[in-house]
Order: sequence, then C-alpha cells, then structure tokens
Amino acid sequence: MILRRWVKAHGAEIQFWGYEGGNIVAAIAGAGGFAAFNEQVFGVWTNVETGLARELATSLFTYPDAAIAIGLGIVVLLTSALSVIVRRFGAEHLTVWIDAVAFAVAVGLLAVTIWSDATWLTLSATAFVAGSALLRLCQRNPLVLKPGGILLSTGGIGLIGYGTSAFDPGSWALQSVLTVLTGFFVASAGLLTYQGGIAACRSFDPSHRTPHFLHPRRGLVARWLSRFIDRPVLTLVQHLVLPTVFWVDCHTKAQKPFATSMWARLPWRAFAGLAALATGTPEGIVFAVANAGWALGDIAIGSLDWEDHQPEHLSATQQLR
Repeated sequence: MILRRWVKAHGAEIQFWGYEGGNIVAAIAGAGGFAAFNEQVFGVWTNVETGLARELATSLFTYPDAAIAIGLGIVVLLTSALSVIVRRFGAEHLTVWIDAVAFAVAVGLLAVTIWSDATWLTLSATAFVAGSALLRLCQRNPLVLKPGGILLSTGGIGLIGYGTSAFDPGSWALQSVLTVLTGFFVASAGLLTYQGGIAACRSFDPSHRTPHFLHPRRGLVARWLSRFIDRPVLTLVQHLVLPTVFWVDCHTKAQKPFATSMWARLPWRAFAGLAALATGTPEGIVFAVANAGWALGDIAIGSLDWEDHQPEHLSATQQLR
C-alpha cells in the first residue's frame, strides 16, 4: 500500500521519466544500439573542418535516427531542467508553457521523422514524446487527452511497423511477433486514453479558466473532435479493443479506461522486452531497456484510476452509441 500511494502521488514524474527515458532509448535502438549510436554521432561531430550547420545537416540526412534521438534527449532534459527551475522560483504556472513548447518541438521532430529515412522505432519514439507532453497538461485541460491518445496510438502503429520490418525467421522471429502485438495493444491503449478524455471533458468544471477555442466542451477543437472522432474511437474501443483485452475483468474495462490501458500494455512490454533481451544483439538489449521504461510509464497512467470509482467512463460510451 505504501508503494501504491507513492506511485499515485508521484505519477507525473514516473510517467515523465519512464516514458521519455524509454523513448530516447528506443530511438537509440533504432540507430542500432549504443555503440552504433556513438559511432554515428562522433563520426559526424568530430569533423571540425565543417561548420555547425553542415554537421547538423549531415547527421540528419546520413544518420536520421541518431540525430532525432539527440533531439528527443534535448527536449526531455530541457523540459525537466526548466520545470525544476521555475518551480524553485515559485513560478509553477510557467510549466504549462514549457510542456506546450516541448509538445510543439516534438511534433516538429515527428514531422522530420516521417520526412526522413528514419526507422519505424524512431517514429514510435517521437510520437510517444509528443503524446506524453500533451498528457502532462491533462490536469489543466482534459481535452488534451484526446489528441494525446491519438499520438500514443500513432506510436503503437510505429511499433507494429518496426516489428513487421524487422521480422526474421531466425532469432528475431519471436521478438518481431511480440513487438507487433505490443504495438497493437499500445495503439489500443491510446484509444482508451482518448475514451478517458471523453469522460473527463464531460465532467470538466466550467469555472476553470481556459481559452475558449480549447474549452473541453464548447471550444472549436472539442466540437470538431466530438463530431468526427469520438464516435469512431468509441466504436473501435467497444468492438475491437475491449474484446481483445480478455485478461482484464469486465468491471475494470467498463469503469476504468486508464487502468485498462495499463493492463492492455504491461504484459506485452514484459514479453517483448524479454524476447529482445534474449536475442543478445546490441539493438535488442537497448530495446529491452526501452520497454522497461515504457512499463513504468504504463503503471503511472494506470494509477489515475487506482483510487476513484469513475462510472462516467461507461456513461460517456453509452451516450454516444
């Protein structure tokens, strides 16, 4: 119980370091592991005859996975450092802007990842970083749970692509299959996060100050999402996601989407991580470390449902049927 309360109390920090640390490590795994990453980075940046701009362009075009991993690392470390600084000086309200800027930069990195020849695993990592930045804002505005859930699902699709592209009938076969399954349930968990956002928006206190266009119920973004996205997501959750998460009890699936999201992903993180570790390859070992970090983040997300009974999650689904 003491550990449970500690996780609940420090869920935001655990989510941050678990997910973001795992994302950075995953991008390094996409580059081929720590040794390959170091070789790629130092092979470009130790060339003192070229300028900074050329070094950046060379690293991006030649080694996109390593370059994006560095970018993700900078975003995560600056976000953490700046948040500590503003809290120490009593300006905690500025953390909202820090997370907002981190989200914007992460979306930019995601666009670069799609545009460049980076691996599926790096795509997954950048989508997760962008999604996590939004989820850190959910206590101030629950609307961000919706696009945050979509980004988490995008990261799951990246894992599916990585597992499919890395399939090998030899030693990587099991790890590839488990990575594909992990990606499916991570994408499913993203939809559950979106579902949780629907309920959270419905119970939003209208006395809270928020920009009108971002209001969780009356804002332009909220109305657009409710009109075009909510119903398809709830249909997928009802007919695809919940039936496939057969190891989670009916009460949890009906009432606690965040806990369901945790249990949908957590076993597959363990399976995929152990299979990757068993390959003995540099990228496999690093990918196992990434799965361990992601598992910590999953537990932090699940802790949102640990204490409160939330029947409104079910009613939100029923009202949009």
